[in-house]
Amino acid sequence: MKSTLWEHRHIIIVSAADLAAANQAAVELLPGGEAERRTFSVALSLTGLAPATDYGCFTSVTEPLRAGLRTALLMNRVASARFWRLGAADGRLKETNRVGNQRAMDTPCGWADVLADVGLAVIVPADGAG
Repeated sequence: MKSTLWEHRHIIIVSAADLAAANQAAVELLPGGEAERRTFSVALSLTGLAPATDYGCFTSVTEPLRAGLRTALLMNRVASARFWRLGAADGRLKETNRVGNQRAMDTPCGWADVLADVGLAVIVPADGAG
């Protein structure tokens, strides 16, 4: 199997209060520059209804980007950042900073699994767009 430079998949959830700082870190670190301003654009809440309490993203990253994001989000700017690193090839959980994580390491993990584990739901706009 051919390996990819996009060796990690990351699910990252931040509090609504930290949204601007998280998106600024994405602008500075990810290859799209200013286009990354909406990296954390998936609105989340306990009920799936507005207002959003958290925002998330699910993206693929290289090792240097993974390290940079982790440093920027966790150590410098965004105290609320929770992340789950999955293997790009197998979608298995490789790392998380979530204390009390319910999912065992090296088991299949995806967006729906993480949302269920943290008790959040995607907010779907009333018009169904988004």
